Amino acid sequence: MVFGLLIILGNVQFAFAHDVLQGDSCTVAADEQIEGNVFALCKTLIVSGVINGDLFGGGSTIQIDGTVNGSLYLVGGQLDISGTIGKDIHFGGGVLTLKPTAKFLSSSADVVSASMSTEVDGCASPAALPLSVTNS
Repeated sequence: MVFGLLIILGNVQFAFAHDVLQGDSCTVAADEQIEGNVFALCKTLIVSGVINGDLFGGGSTIQIDGTVNGSLYLVGGQLDISGTIGKDIHFGGGVLTLKPTAKFLSSSADVVSASMSTEVDGCASPAALPLSVTNS
């Protein structure tokens, strides 16, 4: 089901995950750095550290206040982003919120959201370029 939603959400590049996180509560701590892609299936997922790759997976509540230097391919109830994203966001689920502190490293960052609500609260894209947001 997760992979089906990811394919529907857009141009998904299949990759093997370097790390797999699963369980009720999964955390990438602020002092932790993961090299490569991460696949996560957790009730609660918190990324406060650094992921040098893409983040795939889902959870009821997902919070990213750290850095993901690749793209996000996630499904879930709620996704809150206040950290830094390297490329694109692909999200399917309930609510996507981009906080004012959210930053995008790519000048061509896209946000593709198949959700009930997508809130972009003044986040910054590189060089003040407009951020492309698609909500279906």
